[in-house]
Amino acid sequence: MTALLPRPSLLPLDLPAHRLVEGLAGGDDCGWLDSGMRTATTGRWSFLTLPPPAVLVAEGERLRVRLAGAGGGSGAARLLASLDGAPLIAGLEEAFSRLGLAPWPEGVEEDDGVPPFPGGLAGFLSYDLGRSFERVPDSAEDDAHVPHVGLAVADTVVAIDHDRDRAWLCRCFPGADPDDPAEREALSRSAGEVRRACAGPAAPRPPFRLLGPPRSDLSPRDYHDRVRRIRERIGAGDVYQVNLAQRLEAACEGDPLTAYRRLRVLSPAPYGAFLRVAGLTVASNSPERFLKVDGGAADSRPVKGTRPRLAAPAGDAASRGDLVASEKDRAELAMIVDLVRNDLGRVAVPGGVHVPCSRAIESYATVHHGVGDVRARLRPGTSPLDWLRATFPPGSVTGCPKVRALALIDALEPHRRGIYCGAIGYLSFTGHADLNVAIRTATFQGGRVTLGVGGGVVWDSRPDEEYRESLVKAAAWMEVLGGAGGVDPGALEA
Repeated sequence: MTALLPRPSLLPLDLPAHRLVEGLAGGDDCGWLDSGMRTATTGRWSFLTLPPPAVLVAEGERLRVRLAGAGGGSGAARLLASLDGAPLIAGLEEAFSRLGLAPWPEGVEEDDGVPPFPGGLAGFLSYDLGRSFERVPDSAEDDAHVPHVGLAVADTVVAIDHDRDRAWLCRCFPGADPDDPAEREALSRSAGEVRRACAGPAAPRPPFRLLGPPRSDLSPRDYHDRVRRIRERIGAGDVYQVNLAQRLEAACEGDPLTAYRRLRVLSPAPYGAFLRVAGLTVASNSPERFLKVDGGAADSRPVKGTRPRLAAPAGDAASRGDLVASEKDRAELAMIVDLVRNDLGRVAVPGGVHVPCSRAIESYATVHHGVGDVRARLRPGTSPLDWLRATFPPGSVTGCPKVRALALIDALEPHRRGIYCGAIGYLSFTGHADLNVAIRTATFQGGRVTLGVGGGVVWDSRPDEEYRESLVKAAAWMEVLGGAGGVDPGALEA
């Protein structure tokens, strides 16, 4: 680890992962960044953030710094309090700088003895944060008023190492000295709080249920019409691909954490998350990595192309084989891989972008997906705001050319997307970041749950197939939200 980075304080925890989740997940302004599925390159670490001293929230185009009750004397309060009310992007840039996130040094790689996220910022960036980076029309209704940013300043984190079946309590903050007696005392105090929270049997959580069938903001006829309108724009040469989404919504009651824990058993995903931050509850079951940054290296894994998993092995193999053979899906992914290459090229060293894998087929519990892999060596001094400006919102959920696709999405979708199609994850004080693409993501707010589903539309798209594919992607969430019998797609009429 480079000397420019803070050294975390680490303390082993002799508690199993399920007890830590039961005791810590779901608290206000806390988060569970959940690697529920192990692959060759993902899923080693999960993280639970403890109550933070401060939370960064966007209210319109202003940054708000919300301090916790005991956070007034914390390092976060001293560093960030004066930024409350600052213009959003300038305020974020200054907050990142004060927290030691801008610019990150080169050459930072994962230290096998230190979790990649022992402390930093954890939370969400909404899809609509992209309006702060690109000029986009404002015709979609903003009925949910989801903040563009909700990031907890997490100075105390529980890191769960699934490979080695152990957990660490971590404290990390710019300027903190792990050898300082006061820091060691704070770590010991936090360990006591964790053990008390996880002691004894888990408290029962209220069951989760819908109070009525989910309804879409686009009827099947409306969805088909919008696919046809996108194809018209493709035929006119305005765009090549546009991601079209619909929003499912229903009244609900109970604990969303109950629903999420059932979901991760039914359909584990490598980039899952459960957050309560900025007044919202968010549960994400995402298979897609938006961006991982290790010092000067960046990696993005866009997803395009979907087929359902089938119960019969022969049928499932045929479904996967259909995706493998599909020239439409291959071309769709190739367009997005090229878009991601161009985005990362804006912040990479000359010749520093490469594609180690243009297309692989990955299988999850309910779907098969086509996945690409794009990597880049970032220019020295590149900050998180630099690569966010260059790449956000993720290209796989917008289309290409990106700015034209953003404008068309705003014109065709009735409501703003909110957190759906944004990003969820962490930015570490130790020079790492890992953010998902917030697909398969539900937002719980004011007694209602919303779930966005959609897919990329290209010239070869057929409206009925695009509509069915959007529901295939929602299958696991629909089963959880609707009970063992699932949700009848016929109930999704607008």
